[in-house]
Amino acid sequence: MGEFERKYGSFRAGISGALSYALTAIIVPILLAIALNYIIENYNILTEFSSYAKDFGSIIVIGGVLTCMAFFNNYYPKGSYSRTVAGLLLSGSLFLFLWQISSLIHIMFDLTSIFVDVDYSFFVFLIGLFCGMKAIYVLGELLFYRRRWKKEKNLIDSSAHTDCDL
Repeated sequence: MGEFERKYGSFRAGISGALSYALTAIIVPILLAIALNYIIENYNILTEFSSYAKDFGSIIVIGGVLTCMAFFNNYYPKGSYSRTVAGLLLSGSLFLFLWQISSLIHIMFDLTSIFVDVDYSFFVFLIGLFCGMKAIYVLGELLFYRRRWKKEKNLIDSSAHTDCDL
């Protein structure tokens, strides 16, 4: 199993990372969907948005994947290959999540019979750039913390702990 073993991770750190992503990737989109559905039903604005309301399910699914990846990203220590793999998967999932949200925002507003169409391709480019920088950060974290992680791994492996003690 190598560096993916359970004894190298911290459950508390994994839970805190997962909770932070769950708040921003699951709870906020659900609240946003509830608020937008309320606005659509009661105020007759954003009528074009009603056909896109079903896409919030895919945002919540991708948010769940983000939450799982965030758990493993924070579970393993910096400098380990396991954290790097989880971090790269997290940045890819984050791109899918933000891209899905940006495509959901790409709607036409009905402002007193004046239609405004906004092109969000530049924002998608910025999202891709942000996720690419996150991937570079994850790889840099591997390079800079690798030596320290090997020392910590040797200490963990040489300690008298067994699986029952952990």
